[in-house]
Amino acid sequence: MRLEAQAEGTKLAGEAEPYREGVQAMGREGYVALQVAGTLGEHHVKVVPDIAVGGEGGGLAQALVGTMLRTQLAPKPERLAPNGHVRG
Repeated sequence: MRLEAQAEGTKLAGEAEPYREGVQAMGREGYVALQVAGTLGEHHVKVVPDIAVGGEGGGLAQALVGTMLRTQLAPKPERLAPNGHVRG
């Protein structure tokens, strides 16, 4: 049992070293921001909204039409295979 605990402690210390080096190189806030961005990207979380209201262009009407078209043209859930590809 003692050997298992020592092995686990060595494993955890080895896993912690890259984090320490990252924090030392980038600072705590920068490293945390990088880790959060990586996790969001891995899980395909949208950070920027699909539409932006205001500015140049058609404004709200253009955003609404764009959203409606995207919704209509998107593959329907019943047509998606388990792997995420569109069925025939």
